[in-house]
Amino acid sequence: MLGLAYQLAAVQLTKIGEADLAWIAADRGLSAARAAGDIVVIGTLLRSVTHALQATGRYREAVQLTNDAANYLEPNMREATPEMLSVYGTLFLAGSIAAARANDAITTRSFLQAADEAATRLGRDANHLWTAFGPTNVAIHRVATAAELGDVQVAVDLGPRVDTAGLPMERRVRHALEVARAYSTWNRVMTHWRRCSMPRRWHRSRSATTS
Repeated sequence: MLGLAYQLAAVQLTKIGEADLAWIAADRGLSAARAAGDIVVIGTLLRSVTHALQATGRYREAVQLTNDAANYLEPNMREATPEMLSVYGTLFLAGSIAAARANDAITTRSFLQAADEAATRLGRDANHLWTAFGPTNVAIHRVATAAELGDVQVAVDLGPRVDTAGLPMERRVRHALEVARAYSTWNRVMTHWRRCSMPRRWHRSRSATTS
């Protein structure tokens, strides 16, 4: 229970921008979880450290931690409980965002694939240990990582098709904001393209008229 209390504190501290305090909370939680031998709580605390690293712009370190944490949890995945599958899957989702922000498309796709396999094993959207993990959350992260990597067309095409009705409100709002951001970026790109192509169209039209 102490480890989970620290994990919840780390999550909230990260959300309000207190990354250093989130790190401390996660570290103390890890000590408590290791003392108790609770591998699931250790996994969710490692995910919290990944978020804390991202909050300070240390994306490559977050990617490395994702790999290290996944290797640590892997021996427990053969007969994983729904809680373990959720923690394992969300670890890769957090890592996918870090990889995308580090402009590492290959690792981003690899992490999303690992998360998708965990979601398939889980079989449905759930909220074990407040992860909101399942196939829908994987789809949400496909949209978010596409936007981070500059694949705005993918984000615009996929984003509106993701049905988030069964997820907690926070996740639904975050996805809606991500889709709005993708549309905003897409509109700027299209506006720039039209402005750049307009002189060429005008020149071709003028040339045809004068020939």
